[in-house]
Amino acid sequence: MKWALRILVLLAVVVGGSALAWHWAGPGRQQWVKDQVKILLNRKPQRVGGAVPAAAVPLVEGLGVSTGDEPPFSVASGPWSMVQYTEGDKAIRPDLHYTFEPTPGADSSRLSSAWAHGGTHAFRMAPGDEYSPAIRRRAADVAIKLSAVDVGFWMWTPAPATLLTAVVTIDRKGKQIAWYGKDLPADTAARTGVRLNASFLMGDLAVEPDDILSVYLWKKGGGEAFIDDMDLFFHSAEVPGRKLGKPLALDSLEAGGPVPLTYAKPTVSDIPVDTACFRAGLPALPTTREAVPFGRSSHAWRFVPEEGLVWLQDTGGKPLGLIRPWSPGSRKDITHFDRVVAKTTPDGIVVTGFDVDRTHGGERIAASPRPISLSITWPSE
Repeated sequence: MKWALRILVLLAVVVGGSALAWHWAGPGRQQWVKDQVKILLNRKPQRVGGAVPAAAVPLVEGLGVSTGDEPPFSVASGPWSMVQYTEGDKAIRPDLHYTFEPTPGADSSRLSSAWAHGGTHAFRMAPGDEYSPAIRRRAADVAIKLSAVDVGFWMWTPAPATLLTAVVTIDRKGKQIAWYGKDLPADTAARTGVRLNASFLMGDLAVEPDDILSVYLWKKGGGEAFIDDMDLFFHSAEVPGRKLGKPLALDSLEAGGPVPLTYAKPTVSDIPVDTACFRAGLPALPTTREAVPFGRSSHAWRFVPEEGLVWLQDTGGKPLGLIRPWSPGSRKDITHFDRVVAKTTPDGIVVTGFDVDRTHGGERIAASPRPISLSITWPSE
């Protein structure tokens, strides 16, 4: 009986001492212990680091930006990746989109044509690759008071035991203060791929401007995996690009003064694509940036790729509201394509959206996703 009491007392002392030690360790040390336990249980990867690149360099029209990250994340494609806001003396790039198509002059050693969701190539993680390279950014370079990070991509693997995890970490002064992850299990039967969409909310973390964000993929199971059409969005708690948190360009003096905070309501309908101009394999036309009149009316369409917005404006260029060119049939916003081409018709405009394949022969209209066309009309005065 005495031995049992002694053992109980000893256990109480150990537990009490451990509780005090845990309390005295502080949040930083406590997080480190939690991380090590997760790693031992295979619930969390080891830290993946790397240099934080300098500012992205725009490529030629439509190609996107050279990010400074390690391949295959060295080139981000399309108009969304080129969006940049100026906040004080800082340039903020909140959006990145990766098609993983070969780009002239870029390292394509991690790309493969064995499977692709869109285009001809995808990022291949070989059987022995546990981690992808990391996309690393200072918080101040991607957001104003970071509130969330969205990660999305398509994945396919022939190995049924493979599990792919999208990971976002935050480091402060060399110490990891947060780790987020979402899993995407293998579905070998889904040859078109499986989509992962993850929104990691920062909550009350209070991310500081000099905190380092890392985004990467963690693969478990030993098989190869293919990743394509990857999106990465950094969300701000404030609206970037304008003071006082006003929506983008709605307070622009050069645009003619304040604009109603409403969407215009033109008539939008799907129409067959003009295959004489927009057939897969044909040379890709540039995006229409100038104003395009709606038939005989005094209103015009104007798409601004850097803003990702379509404006309804008058003949003097004054914005009257916003237009969302939503395709009822394909359930897509036509501005999400690599290129958006608009032309006037007697009754309105026709807008065609398509993605671009880049080959040694130049830029060609992609077969997948297929181009779509919309007829958009505005009532004549």
